[in-house]
Amino acid sequence: MQLALSVIFFFLGFGLATIVALRPQKARKDLDNFTSQLRHVTNGLKGKGSHPGDMEQSETAEEIIKRGADNLLTKEQLEEKYDMNAWQRLVYEEFKTTILAKGSGLKTFPCVYATMGYRAGDHRYVFLESDNPSEPRNVRIIAPALRAYLQVSKSLGPNTSLVIMGAPTEGSLKSVEEYNNEFFDMLRGLR
Repeated sequence: MQLALSVIFFFLGFGLATIVALRPQKARKDLDNFTSQLRHVTNGLKGKGSHPGDMEQSETAEEIIKRGADNLLTKEQLEEKYDMNAWQRLVYEEFKTTILAKGSGLKTFPCVYATMGYRAGDHRYVFLESDNPSEPRNVRIIAPALRAYLQVSKSLGPNTSLVIMGAPTEGSLKSVEEYNNEFFDMLRGLR
């Protein structure tokens, strides 16, 4: 799972950095359009009618996070909630080491924007119950977290990211293609 997330971050970060560097105004407009489309999709997850669990547009960012996605965490919340032996903390520390890598023997993380977002505390974190994001139980975790994240993303800073991490599993590593298929199965599950 960590390999897949690293690959996804690499391509998203590299692609975004290239687009922004070449055409900053068009890139911002395209990014805003993409974010708007994601908001539209996740608003469809609320369902029809007025239910007590539905989120109102007038809610503050804190209320949205509390009501809709208790597992959407800041760096500080994550570090406070999980001790150093919890798998969530171990996976987070590996992510942190990767994104802040610098110096002898370490590969520098290629996405400057992701690194700046991490240092600024603009990332939000979600932990899945397994390394397969397309499992229904994981889709039920991601959907409200994504909805809450999209509600607050513009207030978090220009380098924000939703970082989704899965529980490590025993056995052989999956191929990039397998991770790619699971990722798109998860997106289909969000519809």
